Amino acid sequence: MDIGRLFAVVALTMAACLAAWPTTAAAARPPSIETLLERPTFNCATLSPDGRSVAYVVRRELADHRIASVVMVQRLDNSTAAPALTESMKGLEISWLVWKDNTRLLAGVALADVERAGDKPESPVKQFYFADYVIAVDRDGKNGVQFLKTDKMWTTAGSSQVRLLDRLRRDPDHVLVTAPNLEGLRSVYRIDVHTGQAVLIEAGRNDIFGWVVDHDGDIIARWQGRLDENILQGRAPGQREWTVIARIKRNDFKTFDDYAVYGAAEKPNQFYVGVNPASPADGPFRRLHIYDVATKTLSAPIWPPVAGDVESVVYDDDDTGRLDAVCYTTDVEVCDFKDRRETAHYRGLVHYFHGDQNVTALNMGSADQWWLFQVSGGQQPGAYYLYDSTSSHIQHLADQFDDLAAERLGDVRPYSFTARDGVSVPGYLTRPPGVGAGRLPLVVMPHGGPEYRDMLAYDARVQVLATRGYLVYQPNFRGSSGYGAAYAQAGYGQWDGRMADDITDGVRSLIAQGLVDPARICIVGGSYGGYAALLAGAKHPELYKCVVSRAGIADVDAFVRFKGVDNGKDSATYRYWVKSIGDPVRNAAALKAASPTNYARDYRPAVLLIHGDSDRVVSIDQSRFMERALWWAGHKAQLVTFNDEGHDDWEPPHEVMAMQLTLDFVRKHIAPAPTAP
Repeated sequence: MDIGRLFAVVALTMAACLAAWPTTAAAARPPSIETLLERPTFNCATLSPDGRSVAYVVRRELADHRIASVVMVQRLDNSTAAPALTESMKGLEISWLVWKDNTRLLAGVALADVERAGDKPESPVKQFYFADYVIAVDRDGKNGVQFLKTDKMWTTAGSSQVRLLDRLRRDPDHVLVTAPNLEGLRSVYRIDVHTGQAVLIEAGRNDIFGWVVDHDGDIIARWQGRLDENILQGRAPGQREWTVIARIKRNDFKTFDDYAVYGAAEKPNQFYVGVNPASPADGPFRRLHIYDVATKTLSAPIWPPVAGDVESVVYDDDDTGRLDAVCYTTDVEVCDFKDRRETAHYRGLVHYFHGDQNVTALNMGSADQWWLFQVSGGQQPGAYYLYDSTSSHIQHLADQFDDLAAERLGDVRPYSFTARDGVSVPGYLTRPPGVGAGRLPLVVMPHGGPEYRDMLAYDARVQVLATRGYLVYQPNFRGSSGYGAAYAQAGYGQWDGRMADDITDGVRSLIAQGLVDPARICIVGGSYGGYAALLAGAKHPELYKCVVSRAGIADVDAFVRFKGVDNGKDSATYRYWVKSIGDPVRNAAALKAASPTNYARDYRPAVLLIHGDSDRVVSIDQSRFMERALWWAGHKAQLVTFNDEGHDDWEPPHEVMAMQLTLDFVRKHIAPAPTAP
C-alpha cells in the first residue's frame, strides 16, 4: 500500500492547564536568527512503493548564498545510500521528490541565482531568480531526462512553478504535471517519464489555479479564482462544459474552506470533500462527504463526527482509493483510523513521542512493513523516522535542520485560562531554555487572521524571542478558527471587545499565577495580530512597555472602506469584513472606537511599525496612519519599511532583518531573563 501523499497522524491532546516546566541551570548558546529561520537541510523524504528504498534531498547553502542540493537513495535492507542526481548541484533547489515506481524518481527542480545589492560576494541579497523544470531519473542516477523548463523568473526562494498533479498509478509511463505554458499560464501536461515528451491536457487560463484528478487519472474538477470568490467546478469525463459545484467566499487573509477538496475517492468520477456545517444542527465542525461529478450529487457525511474540522484524509490510493482515516487538529494533528491494526501502530507511535508531537505519516510500503513518517512539534522543527511495523522498531533517519536540538529551543506547552465571562480560552506558552524559577519577562504574540489558530508546532518567530530569554504567550482568543464555527463567530464585531478582552485576561492570568514580571511585558503581532498589539498598547498602557506591529491595522474604518473600494461593495470580501468588523456607515462610531489611531494622544508604550511597501492585504498606509497619529500627539513611533515586500512570505534576508529589529526593540524596553552565554 502506498499512501502517496502527506497525511497527519497525531498525538493525544495534552491537558489544557499548564504543567510545571523542568528548569535547568543553563542552556546551550541560542541558535542564530538565520539558523532559526532557515529552510531544512534534509527534506522531501519519500518511500518507494515496494517499501525497500527511501529517497531524500540534502540541501546546503554555500558561502555565496547559492544552494547546493543532491538527491540520495538509501536501501533499507543494507542502509547503503548513493546519489541519484549526479549533475552539478551548485545552484540546484529541489522542491519536491516523488517515486513514479520502484526504479524511477521525479524531482521538481529550480536552478537558483541571486541579485545582490552591491558588487561584492558578501553584499546583501536583493532578490532570487529561478528557472524551473522536472527531472526524471533512475534510482541509480542513470537515464535522466529534463522537461517543462521555464524561463528565468523572480520568485520566493525555493518555490516552484512546476508541480506534480498526479502520479497516474495505473499508467506505468506517464504522470500529470502543472507548469506555465509559453504565455506563463499554469497548464496541465501528460509527461512520458522515460522520454520527457509532454502533451498538453488542459490549457492555462488566468483565473484557473488548480485541478482535481479522480481514481482513473481523469481531471474531473478545477478551481476558478475570481476577485471575491473561488469557484469549484466539476466535469465528468467526456463532457465539455464545466458546472459549478460550490462558491467559496474569499478575503485577503486566507480562503475560508467552506468546501475543501481532499483527493480522489474509491470510484471514478468521485472525490472527497469537506463541508462546513450549514446550521448548528449539523454540528460545530467540518464533515467529510463524497462529490460525484457524473450525477452532480453530494453524499451525506461518510465519517462519524470528530473533535475538529476535517483537514485531510488518509486512504489507500494505490489500488482501491479506500478511505483509511480522517485527520483534524486539537493541540496537535490527530487522525481517526478505521483499521484496527493501523490504529494500534498509530497509537504506539503517538505514545513513543509522548503525545505532544505531530506524527505525520508520509508513506507506507506495499507490504505495509516500512512506514516513513515525520515528527514535529513546538520544540521539534522536524525529523524523519522509519518504522518497521513487523517488529515495531523505530529508526531515526535524519533531523531536518542543523543546530536546532530541542535543548536549545524554548519549551512549548498548552495554556488555558477562564475569561471574565466564564469561557475557557486556549493558547500556548513557550518558556525560554536555561532559566530558573521566578517571574519572567513576557512577549504576547496574538496570531493574524483573525480566523486562524496557533497549535503545538515549531514557530521560528516565537523561538527567536524564547531563546533570548522571553516567555512567549500565543492566545487563541475568540474569533480564532479550529474550535468550531461558534467560537470563530464569537469574534464577529468584537475586534476591540471580546477578542481584545481575551488577550488581556490571558496576560493577567499569567501575572496572577506568578509566571510573569508585570513590569516587563511587550506585545508583538502581525496582520490582525499587529492590530491587536496596537490596540492592547492603547487600551492597557499599564500592562505593556512596548508594541511591535508588523503589517497591522491601525484605522479600521479606513481599512473597511478601502476593501469596499478595492473589491467592490457587492463583493464577498467586503461583506466578510463588514460582518467581521462593522459597517463604516451604520457602525461609524464603533469603528472609530476600535481604531488604535484614536488613542494616540494618551498612548504610552514604545511603538515599532514594520511594513512591506507592496502589501495589498493591509496597505502600508495603515502603519503610516499610526506613525502620523502618534507624531501629531507628541509621541514618536519607529516605522521601518521593506521594499518590494507584500503581506507575508518575505525574502529570507528581509525576514531576518525584521526579526532582528523586533528582538532589538523588545530588548531595549524589557530586559530578557538571563540565560547561558
